[in-house]
Amino acid sequence: MERSRWTVGTGDAVARVTRVLGDHERGDNRERRYRLDFPADTPALDAATGATCDDWTVTVPEPTRLARVRLAFPDAHVSLRLPGPVLGDALADAADGDRTAAKTVLNAVPTPESLPFLAGFVLDPPGVARLLDGVTDASQHAADAVHSIRYPVVRHAAVARVGLATGTRRAFESFAASLDEIDAIGDVAVADALCDLVSVAPDWPTARDRLQRLGYAPDDVADRDDGRFHAVALARIVPAAGLERAREYVRRHRDTREAYGDAKSRALDADYWERGRAWRDALAAAATESDDDFAFALANALLWTGAVARTDARFPELLHAAAADVAESIDLDGVAGRAAYARLLAVGHRHRSARNHDRAVAAFDRARALAADHDFLDAWEPLYSRSVVRANQYASAGRDARAVELVDDALDDLAEYAIPEIRRREAVAHLRGQKREAEASLEGDDPGVRRIHLEAAREHYDRAGLSRSVARVERKLDRADRDAESEERAPVERGDSADRGGAGVGPEYDPEPVGSADPGVIEDDGDAFPGR
Repeated sequence: MERSRWTVGTGDAVARVTRVLGDHERGDNRERRYRLDFPADTPALDAATGATCDDWTVTVPEPTRLARVRLAFPDAHVSLRLPGPVLGDALADAADGDRTAAKTVLNAVPTPESLPFLAGFVLDPPGVARLLDGVTDASQHAADAVHSIRYPVVRHAAVARVGLATGTRRAFESFAASLDEIDAIGDVAVADALCDLVSVAPDWPTARDRLQRLGYAPDDVADRDDGRFHAVALARIVPAAGLERAREYVRRHRDTREAYGDAKSRALDADYWERGRAWRDALAAAATESDDDFAFALANALLWTGAVARTDARFPELLHAAAADVAESIDLDGVAGRAAYARLLAVGHRHRSARNHDRAVAAFDRARALAADHDFLDAWEPLYSRSVVRANQYASAGRDARAVELVDDALDDLAEYAIPEIRRREAVAHLRGQKREAEASLEGDDPGVRRIHLEAAREHYDRAGLSRSVARVERKLDRADRDAESEERAPVERGDSADRGGAGVGPEYDPEPVGSADPGVIEDDGDAFPGR
């Protein structure tokens, strides 16, 4: 629903905005008007771009899509973004599924990533969710952008006091669920978002206060994710407050009658996907043991909780960083090395998701260098991931031939490693899908060959289980069919060839390059697979 009034700013630097309804919003020469009120300090008008301001009534004319008003308070500056009549109507229409309106919105905002935060002042959270559904359905570029920021958007909605703010547990969960229903942007899990609130907080007391404002206690969150949240809380507690505070937390929130020796043995023998839960159980039993035993159980609980998490949220990075610190404190080199390596992979995938290609590659290269120093770490995985990212980067820049060359080199390099067979098949299918998709972009003058490449790419992506890439290639195939139909209907151009320019040899710009591919990571199904 569109708001009629909202608040911008904090403390004494606050402006209340009220939309003035009336006939001026209809007919010719439409405009939108906004009344500004100030509950505390009254500012000076620093600037008004695309609008006029008279006696604190801002008028935005029809040609202006998004006006900017900058207010100078005694101790701060506040910027207002106010939609004109065209954008204002388009925001509401796009939220109702109008694709033309969605494209109007995308053309009016600085970036797709800025849209939920700008729209959060004009629309309520359910309206923002519907708007994001509309724009991501209309644009693959917008879908990739919102995919990369979906957890930051949910975190913002959880803690913000103005704009895109939920404020209550029910509203927060409803907003997260609405985003999760948007197929184009990937999963959004409430439990992961709550863990993320802890991971980005400066300390545990701040994180706990933020959760309490939403109506959550730690045990409430842990009950919905089999106790994983407790590991995230401990990862925030132990670096600043130490082992004793972590032990106090475990005693308060975890209870077990199992002997530590039995729990430890069970955790050491657990299947890969059960290790996180098993080590959290062992940690509960270790709460009454020695400092070294408690630290051993804590380091493993943090490591394996992060290792089995499959999410674009940030909390696995926190878990691995804390696991490495705890392990180093008791000279547990194996766990420390695994945790440092896993953290670098998590950092790389976060940057990959945000399309920070160079930073992602740098993180993967650091992970590969670390693996070279430890024979129990896989050097092939960061090689594979950095190859996916770099190929995406080349394809996004229109350098498809370079992307094909890089993928060929990566396939040759991976053939030298003893990779578990299941993961080898998936990684090879992913890379071959990238190669065929990039080759399709090189066939701009031959729609038949282009289709062959795209169909092969779709098959490879499907084999690798990469649903977003499959959907993207299917959209390209649909567009190729429409282009072919248009070409058949187009009149034949005649005349002297000397009067016409030469045909371009390069491919047409591809609005959905390989750069929007799925994450370069294959889920670990365990560490006891047969060899090549």
